[in-house]
Amino acid sequence: MGTIEDTKTSVATTDFTAEQVQRILSLIETPKSVHEKLSGKEIWLLDSGASCHMTNVFCLLCEVVDIRPVHVTLPNGSEILAVKKGTVHLDSNLRLNNVLFVPGLNYNLISIAQLIADNICEVLFTKRIV
Repeated sequence: MGTIEDTKTSVATTDFTAEQVQRILSLIETPKSVHEKLSGKEIWLLDSGASCHMTNVFCLLCEVVDIRPVHVTLPNGSEILAVKKGTVHLDSNLRLNNVLFVPGLNYNLISIAQLIADNICEVLFTKRIV
């Protein structure tokens, strides 16, 4: 099992290459403020509270299919229905499956739970600097 570590994150996996882990880490950006919108940018935030990967950028999705409506609660407390999902190719070797299209979302989200389940891996967040 390989382990990739940086100053904030350690990822142990049998399925991800070091390059794929670095690609995921490079997509993560801390917003400057809670109200900052990242519209038009291909920024993905890791979300330990999200049950599914989500995007509001339809053109990022391929293999799009209609789904039974899924209620999604936005950070402001309002609810929206997701009625489509697809696959997002982060690079030629790394993709996210079953990404919900959520039009009212301000950020692209990578669900930690879904990432772990889909890739049979472990993710460890730590404050330890290596």
